[in-house]
Amino acid sequence: MTALGRWSLFCIALLVLTPVWAEDAPKEKAEKKAGEKKEVKPDESKKEDSKDGEKTEKMDSAELEKLFSESLSGVALVGKFTVDGSDKDPNLDRYEIKTVTKLNGDVWLFSGIKYGKRELPLPLPLRVIWSGDTPVLTMDKVTIPGLGTFSCRLLFHGDRYAGTWQHDDHGGHMWGKIEKLEKAKPAE
Repeated sequence: MTALGRWSLFCIALLVLTPVWAEDAPKEKAEKKAGEKKEVKPDESKKEDSKDGEKTEKMDSAELEKLFSESLSGVALVGKFTVDGSDKDPNLDRYEIKTVTKLNGDVWLFSGIKYGKRELPLPLPLRVIWSGDTPVLTMDKVTIPGLGTFSCRLLFHGDRYAGTWQHDDHGGHMWGKIEKLEKAKPAE
């Protein structure tokens, strides 16, 4: 797959997955069952057990969306991808994203996307769906004129991403790290 093809696929994936990310994240219920007298301390009400038994903060959808926007703005997705049916080693991949902002519902705007030396001139409105507190970029047979038809599912968790991609008749897996881009330093 050419670099342009992978870049196109990524852009399409971002377009489709953004609406998926924006769906409502799980919300805490404030109502108690009638007659139930369970004492909840205010500082414990938004905490849940993590794998190591410690309490971690639950976030509401607005907090999750803000964190998603901040964690994918001014970053590079640096990783690898495979092509189904190929015995070759995974290929290196790098995408840069300037900003990610919520438009409405589950649609997010990804701007300043760069793949290799190619920069996408227009921002992409993409679908992001939430699986619990995890955003998933979702694209389903999205046709980009001159580039092809793309589908993908790309989830983001902490400083990592992973998912599947499809570009016309070929596809595979992609994964890697989310790295903050260094801000340009003023000349001295």
